[in-house]
Amino acid sequence: MHERLRGLHISSCMALPPTARHPPGFYVYPEATGTWVGDGEEIRLFCERFLSDPAQADVLRKLAGSGADERHAVVIATQGQLGLHTAVDLRLTPSQAPALDNCVDWLWVIASQNLPVRGCYWTRRHGWVTALLTG
Repeated sequence: MHERLRGLHISSCMALPPTARHPPGFYVYPEATGTWVGDGEEIRLFCERFLSDPAQADVLRKLAGSGADERHAVVIATQGQLGLHTAVDLRLTPSQAPALDNCVDWLWVIASQNLPVRGCYWTRRHGWVTALLTG
């Protein structure tokens, strides 16, 4: 079913129960058809702002205290963040390294949708790389 929906350019489909005003049914959301997308720099800028927000302080605290050899932070771009989501889905990558706390070794940015999912990641060693996540 996922492949059939993707072939129709549908990014998500949700079954909803009946309400007082609507019968039960499916809500079908199309893929984005238009948005302002730059050169991929919006990915870096969004992640820097997001991870430096006080509401995300626990992420950095947990990474710093993990004692792990590699520490990965994951940002999921939703369709509500259309420019960011589309930039990731189009395989754009920033030209510069993100300004992140030293506790982040890997930064993953994933466009939320059905598999396969486009994404990109950044490492201190390799810089920005695009990825296709299949499972």
